[in-house]
Amino acid sequence: MGRIFETRKATMFARWDRMSKAFSRIGKEVTIAVKKGGPDPANNAQLRRVIQNARAVNMPKDKVETAIKKARARTPSSTTRSSTRPTGRTASRCSSSARPTTSPARSARARGPDARGGNMARPAASGSSSSAWASSG
Repeated sequence: MGRIFETRKATMFARWDRMSKAFSRIGKEVTIAVKKGGPDPANNAQLRRVIQNARAVNMPKDKVETAIKKARARTPSSTTRSSTRPTGRTASRCSSSARPTTSPARSARARGPDARGGNMARPAASGSSSSAWASSG
């Protein structure tokens, strides 16, 4: 396509890289602001400031609104429940009804060395070539 296209392409990608960094930074700031003061910019001065910064870097309004919706949906009260244990630690549990699963290898290890017919942890017989195991018994 030519050398001029390569120059234009490099310029476009550099601009898109700067926009991507700015938009993701502002998205994180929106999340923090919503968690601290709520999703309404009229009652949240920090969110108003972040929205102003988003306008300064030409971030589209729908991206700002999407970031606010995502941050509002990620509030800790809606996704996890926490309880205090007698030791003083806080235990958080997910509110979903999915069962925790374990891999077959992990559950086999929990049953012991004979679960799959192996004998890795057993000492060798006295007539075996492994002298380290034979001398320990």
